[in-house]
Amino acid sequence: MAVDYLSAINRQGSGLNITEIVDSLVEAETAPQVDRIQKDIDQKNAAISGYALVASELDKFKSFTDSLSGSSAFNVSSDTSAIGISVSNQADAKPFNAKISVSSLAQSQTLEFAGFSSKTDPINTGSITLDFGSWSGNTFTVNSAKSANVIAVTSSNNTLTGLAESLSALDGVNATVTDKGDGTFSLIVNSDTGEKNALRMTVTEESSDPGLSDFDTSSNNTSKQVVAASNASININGVTVTRTTNTVSDLIDGYQFKFNATTSSAASISSATDQTVAYEKIKEFVDTYNGITSTLESLTSRGVNGEDKGVLARDLTVNSIQRNLRSIITSELPGYGAKGRYLSELGVKTMRDGSISLSETDFNKAFEKEPILFDIVVNSMATSDNPLVEASQTSSILIPKAGSYNFVAGSSGAASTLGGVDLRRKKIQ
Repeated sequence: MAVDYLSAINRQGSGLNITEIVDSLVEAETAPQVDRIQKDIDQKNAAISGYALVASELDKFKSFTDSLSGSSAFNVSSDTSAIGISVSNQADAKPFNAKISVSSLAQSQTLEFAGFSSKTDPINTGSITLDFGSWSGNTFTVNSAKSANVIAVTSSNNTLTGLAESLSALDGVNATVTDKGDGTFSLIVNSDTGEKNALRMTVTEESSDPGLSDFDTSSNNTSKQVVAASNASININGVTVTRTTNTVSDLIDGYQFKFNATTSSAASISSATDQTVAYEKIKEFVDTYNGITSTLESLTSRGVNGEDKGVLARDLTVNSIQRNLRSIITSELPGYGAKGRYLSELGVKTMRDGSISLSETDFNKAFEKEPILFDIVVNSMATSDNPLVEASQTSSILIPKAGSYNFVAGSSGAASTLGGVDLRRKKIQ
């Protein structure tokens, strides 16, 4: 049994419980500090929750903008899977209707060199000259637009696999070694598609090392050729045209066509601007933006006029995020030179409380005047003011930094430059 000695000693004195008095004094002294510490803990926990909410809201915004990227006011359609179509340059695209048929697809030349017992069989040494051009039977016409290549076959690559790797290292050539399944192996060589991209292989052997002549096609192309190189033949609105590839970007300005198969009849291909879809996308952006900014305003409220102060009031990081969000709405879209473009051109207005609004009437007026504005706002677009220089974006992941860049074509061995950067050594970001 515990004994309260202080109270026992004090029995004949004041009769006070000294322990309780001391405990009360200690509690009175430490309670404010405990309260302050607990308050700090609560504030930090609230701030952490606030940061988590900010991150969640920004993630929503990123998800929406990712889904918006690639959207277009142009609604393209094809009534056959044999012909695919997409918008490749919104600046050039115009609504159209067309009847298109495909009588033949572009093909690459396929050569087969057969009868080898293994991938590592020695093929002897010498050199192989590859010319590009077109074949008519065993008569070859050189394509003067493409330079010849020479492969040296030495002790380092004088196997079927080694030759395949050397051939594949050349532009316009692809080679593989295939197991035929009958105990033999074949070297399969393919050119790029297009009738003028076929290959002529001319062998020069070392006199002491014959055998490389098996790969010579200069006079016996038909004995090695499995598939002849050919162009795609396309009829558009009654006019027949040819192309060297099955992916074509110069048939109708602003559009890319992908020919997947030949057609038995003319397909209906069309493109039209879809004002309703464009409005709904921009309205969704407005609503998403307002939801995020409303959340941030609540978190950073300074508590004036009797209102509760936000858990991230005066937080410098969140204030910076708010400024950056506002700049999205008010800043000029970069990359359009002297003619600045703004989101407000689509009818988006900034309100006194920092939110934004959009009426369908205002949007429709702006869209009917200039439908391309929608694509300017939501897409990364590459354009050129020189007909001899084509600019395009081939990746949906690596987005170039917006801006205007001067392109200078190199000559006499000098490198071409973009924005003053040597294109042989640098990546423009």
